[in-house]
Amino acid sequence: MPKHAHQTTENRQEPNKKYRRWSQKYMPKLTKGQHRKNNGWFAFQLSLIKVGGFLIVPDMNTTFINEGGGKWRELK
Repeated sequence: MPKHAHQTTENRQEPNKKYRRWSQKYMPKLTKGQHRKNNGWFAFQLSLIKVGGFLIVPDMNTTFINEGGGKWRELK
């Protein structure tokens, strides 16, 4: 069983609608299938992060922080 499967969902927030088309915004030259997989990956990663936590995306040199209440902020 993956390590994250045992983690609690307490204080986790769903990503807001702003990031549903995350891949299209940051990687516009990909195929529809690639965007679908990227968007799914990004939403899953964000769903694992508790309030105050962050997600680093090294390929883009950017970080997203969970501010709570379904709000995420991009740090550059």
